[in-house]
Amino acid sequence: MRSLRHYLVRIPKRFKDTIQVGEKELYLDAKFNEFQHRFMEGEVIAIPEKFKVPVSVGDTLYFHHHVVIEPPQVIDKEKDIYYVTINPEEPILSQAYAFKSKETGEISPLQNWVFIKPVEQEAEFKSNILHIYREKEDPNKEGEIAFDSEAVIDLGLKKGDRVFFQRDADYEMELDGNKYWRMNTSMLTYAKVHND
Repeated sequence: MRSLRHYLVRIPKRFKDTIQVGEKELYLDAKFNEFQHRFMEGEVIAIPEKFKVPVSVGDTLYFHHHVVIEPPQVIDKEKDIYYVTINPEEPILSQAYAFKSKETGEISPLQNWVFIKPVEQEAEFKSNILHIYREKEDPNKEGEIAFDSEAVIDLGLKKGDRVFFQRDADYEMELDGNKYWRMNTSMLTYAKVHND
C-alpha cells in the first residue's frame, strides 16, 4: 500500500481493554480513564512519499491519541490500518511524535518534539508545628531530556540535561513501556547548568 502524505500504521487494538492482575487477565471498560487507555503506537506499514522522513517501514511510530478516537483515522478496518498526519511546515500540527527503529531499537523524536523524563522535585518544609511537606510550587516544571534529536541539539542541549518547561505542557505518553512527557521544544523555558 502506498501513502502520499501520511504515515500508515497497523494498530490491532484501539484501546487497552484488559489489565493483568497476577496471573489473571481482567477486562476493562474502555470508557474508564479513556485518555490513558488509547493505543498511541503502531507498526509503520507505509511512509509518506511526498516528504523525506527518517522513519522506515517496520519501525514503531508513536502518535497523537486522536488517531484512534471516534471517528478513527482508519484506512482499512479489516487490516487495522490507520493514517497519521504529518505537516513539515507546521510541526506542531503533526500527529507523529517519535519512532523506534526496528534495526537499532533506539527511540528518536520527530520534528520539534521532545520527550522529558520526570524527575523528583525537592519537597519544601512548610511548618515546624504540623510537619507538613509540600512540593515546591513553580510555574515551570522540570525534567530531563530523554532522547537526543536535531531539535534538542539546535537548542544546545543533549540527553540527560535538566530543563524546565511551561505549565500544562506535560502531556504524558508511554514509549517502550516507560512514561515520559511529550511537548514541543517551544514549551521549554530554560535549562539548568552545573553552576545553577
